[in-house]
Amino acid sequence: MQKNGFNQGTAFKNGKLYLFSRTRVIVVKPWPEMRAWTRTRTTGWKATRDLVDRRLDIVLETPDVLDAYASQISLWGAASGASGAAAELRRQFGWWEFCRRVPRDLLLQIECFRERRWHLLAMAARCPQAADLIFTNPALAVALSSLWVFRNRAESGRAMSLIRRMAGRKQREIAEWLGFGSSSSTATLLSKIPARWVTVERLLYLRTLLTSHDFTSRADAGQVLKRLRHAPQLDPIRLRFYTDLRLRAFASDDLVEKLANKYSVVYGSGRCELIREDFSNLMHDLRRSIEIPEQPFCSERALRAFLSARDMPYDFGAQKYARGEPMLTAAVGHG
Repeated sequence: MQKNGFNQGTAFKNGKLYLFSRTRVIVVKPWPEMRAWTRTRTTGWKATRDLVDRRLDIVLETPDVLDAYASQISLWGAASGASGAAAELRRQFGWWEFCRRVPRDLLLQIECFRERRWHLLAMAARCPQAADLIFTNPALAVALSSLWVFRNRAESGRAMSLIRRMAGRKQREIAEWLGFGSSSSTATLLSKIPARWVTVERLLYLRTLLTSHDFTSRADAGQVLKRLRHAPQLDPIRLRFYTDLRLRAFASDDLVEKLANKYSVVYGSGRCELIREDFSNLMHDLRRSIEIPEQPFCSERALRAFLSARDMPYDFGAQKYARGEPMLTAAVGHG
């Protein structure tokens, strides 16, 4: 350790992954244990989830990470005489050693998620019965792996024992235990959210819809649920507009369907992230709008005019992609 902090870097040694920053060190036991601890110069060792999850997110943003890291290791090994090559090689090798211990099919599935990847891997490793959920019902898997968010935060310390208790039960029973209601169709509804679109925030909004009766006259819960159950998949647009009462005041159900069908384009390469990010900005602008329209808008043009008049730009679909790819302004398929 340096006088003013730790030596920064990554290393894999004695079967453990070591992550050093200037202020802390994280030690990770890889698959099949999946445990992590951290300490700083002023604090002792303690278990951690979030710190290693953030770093794992960065690693798994690379599609097919095992092949990508193998290529990088080969590249840096060939350039070992270059400045910084040795340090980069150690960093790449550490994460590659971590990732290659995870079953290949599971790692590829975990790459599809956008958050809570460490939580999911830990659940699969330490409670194999629950691993199937990651493939069959990604939303329910995320909720179960972070059960303290949906139940009682005090249960965080004994999460794995609770997961083991629930893992062998039917998906409907797990969903009810997590607070999503007792309807027999709830688990089916959750299974319609692809892994790439599952977030804890969206699940909490959906749970409120499934269990709350606090609706305005037009936001009838039964009608909303009917829309969701008949949708081919639950994408961010449908989930947010249908489950957020404030946003529902701005768009009719028919408009939500039109927007979802037009802009929820998915490619494995993630080329449509810009459009989805623009929709996220749109929802943020609508939520901060002081004025609520008397009637929800029934057309995209009317919604655009409302935002433009209030200096809230409606610009999704207007950005070009890298490498000169054309604008995507309509759905052309699902990946």
